[in-house]
Amino acid sequence: MGRQLYIYIGAKREGPFEMAEVEEMLEAGELDFDDECQPLGSARRRRLGELFEVVPGGEDGEDSDDEEESPAAEAPPAGRLLYAGQPAILNYPYALLAAVGGGAGGYLLGPTSLWYFVVGSGLAIGAVLYIVVDRSTRRYLVTPQRVEVIRGLVVKSSDEVRIRDIRTINVRRSGLRGFLGVGTVEFSSVGDAADVAFENIRGPQRVKRLVRSLQDAGEKAGAP
Repeated sequence: MGRQLYIYIGAKREGPFEMAEVEEMLEAGELDFDDECQPLGSARRRRLGELFEVVPGGEDGEDSDDEEESPAAEAPPAGRLLYAGQPAILNYPYALLAAVGGGAGGYLLGPTSLWYFVVGSGLAIGAVLYIVVDRSTRRYLVTPQRVEVIRGLVVKSSDEVRIRDIRTINVRRSGLRGFLGVGTVEFSSVGDAADVAFENIRGPQRVKRLVRSLQDAGEKAGAP
């Protein structure tokens, strides 16, 4: 029996569920990566996103522009969720500045006037809510069969392209965000237009290498 999880939906604990069931519910939009879970036999609760955000080939949060590829591994089991991500928090520099500035201003100037405290706190809370809601409207998934982007908060839509159909993978990074390791990965099956784009994610080169390794594993498995 594989790893099992309890899922917290509101104040209610449901489960335990097998990891495969959790992955299916995530892909179907029934669960969100910000939902909390608790591994069976553990007292610690954590975000579901923490279980899926590490990509094979490097430590989470690290990135390298080195294009040297490691030998392709065997193809992973069908349906396994290999990567799940959202836009990086560093994609919101102005909102982060507003949150920090508003919170600091409200704290420092609050004793002189309640108005400063209310405005500063409101600005900080509004900026944080904007980041949380905007990130929640986009999810990026990689399985052995496809790459997919899911958009929407309540009403969801999605675009996907099969791994075997991908012909071009482009990584675009620019400005300060690019220097900090944030970029966009574009997957194209025909021509230069992107069929699916993982916009402003952390570690875009790692995602590119992951998809390349899946393509190499698929070609190796299909070779005579």
